[in-house]
Amino acid sequence: TTVVVGFSAETQSLIKNSREKLRKKNADMIVANDVSSEEAGFGADTNRAVLLRPGAEPEALPVMTKDALGHKILDAALRIYTDR
Repeated sequence: TTVVVGFSAETQSLIKNSREKLRKKNADMIVANDVSSEEAGFGADTNRAVLLRPGAEPEALPVMTKDALGHKILDAALRIYTDR
């Protein structure tokens, strides 16, 4: 079984645009982040993300290191895998 995780780097309409990517990519989860935020994005050491899954409420994560966020993403993907 494959778990498809996509990523959505947005500067506006974070949830709306990321939900559309979730649908278009037929993904199991999208990791969305607002790259216009000073504490997130490509140049920052930290990130803040929202995990989106079909039929579920968005799961907003607090600001954390990118390493910690990577672990959260892997944990969420593992939950999707084991729930199947």
